[in-house]
Parts: sequence; C-alpha cells; structure tokens
Amino acid sequence: MKKYIASLQFVVNTYFAKIFNTRSKDVINDCQFYFNCDSVSDCVTKKTNKFLCKYAQVENVLCVTICSL
Repeated sequence: MKKYIASLQFVVNTYFAKIFNTRSKDVINDCQFYFNCDSVSDCVTKKTNKFLCKYAQVENVLCVTICSL
C-alpha cells in the first residue's frame, strides 16, 4: 500500500511542479500547504477512518459477523 501512496504523491508533486514551473521541493510543499492540498497519505487515512466509522455503525448481520472476527 505504501508503494501506491508514494506513486500517487509523486504524481501530485509533479503536477504542482509543472503548474508553478519549479523543481524545488520546498516551493512545491509550500504551494500544497497554501492551496490546502493534503498529502495522499493524509487523504487515504481520512477516508479509511471515515469508512471504518460508518462500517462500525452498520447493523447488518454479515458486517457484524465479519467485524467480530
């Protein structure tokens, strides 16, 4: 999973580098920060937590059985 996250982050960084015509990682990180663009790993973590919270609240018998394993 880390390999896929790193690949996606590379794509995001590359687009920011092309948009702002820079190769400086500091400038790219600042642009992502000021444009409120979360890192890919942060997005995946947020989505995973959101899914797990919703999944824990489901009262489906199959989901409850799988969750208890």
